[in-house]
Amino acid sequence: MNSPKASPTLVINEKVNAMWAAGQDVLHLGFGESRFPVHPILSASLTENVSRRSYLPAIGTASLRSVVSNFYSEKLNLNFSQEQVLVGVGSKSLLFAMVHSIEGDILLPKPSWVSYSSIAKLTGKKIIRFDLDRKNDFALNIDYLESAYRTASHKGLNPKILILNSPNNPIG
Repeated sequence: MNSPKASPTLVINEKVNAMWAAGQDVLHLGFGESRFPVHPILSASLTENVSRRSYLPAIGTASLRSVVSNFYSEKLNLNFSQEQVLVGVGSKSLLFAMVHSIEGDILLPKPSWVSYSSIAKLTGKKIIRFDLDRKNDFALNIDYLESAYRTASHKGLNPKILILNSPNNPIG
């Protein structure tokens, strides 16, 4: 198994925690932990269910997957069944499962979220980088993507996975 380097995001978070512990005033906007109070409805539900000690289905409960499926159908006109919905504990575990389940190497924009590289390395994928268009607010430039794909293919790599998101972390 390949050993990933410490996540730069977590390293920064540890530094911020140390600064807070030292009494420094830091406005921390770089980590996905909310500093806001838990909504009362969620708090009440957690309190109501605190004594439950059983595992839930690994792919999420049927009722939650049904709600997700209905939301996408009603709000976005995208139709799929609850059996096609996978719920996870966070984006990293779901992205890892997705990348691990698909054969081939991975195309990643540059810059992109630091965890994509770690996930690729852990799953044994080769990383093929392509630049975003700096002159156009870091927009996707299809020529850059096609060039990276062709170059990788000529080098014997197997680019089959492409991860794009908008807004793109860390620039959006």
